[in-house]
Amino acid sequence: QYRDAIKPYNSPYCIFLMNYGFATIYGQKYQYVKAYPYIKAALKIDMLKDYHAELLKILSLYYASNNQFTEAFTTLDKASHIIKTIPELSDTNWQVDLIFIKAKIYYLQKIYF
Repeated sequence: QYRDAIKPYNSPYCIFLMNYGFATIYGQKYQYVKAYPYIKAALKIDMLKDYHAELLKILSLYYASNNQFTEAFTTLDKASHIIKTIPELSDTNWQVDLIFIKAKIYYLQKIYF
């Protein structure tokens, strides 16, 4: 339904938000394989860096769920870098999410502290 609604506009912004929306919905449902193509499509459009960080967090979980732990940590580091460069995101749930995702990746690797 949303795809049909934005077709007439053919705007990169609308396309980005559509892909971001699908990626985050599937990510929240832990359906990372379904989220993956939307993440990759949205990341090709250069806008809204904080949204890119959110997509990178989901992409990190996609890699971790596929036992691609190096890629998972590298991707999470990219998200962390973006978040650190936006002062408004300091001391927010965005940073807490990074810690949680890192812990989840370690857990999937069976590394317990």
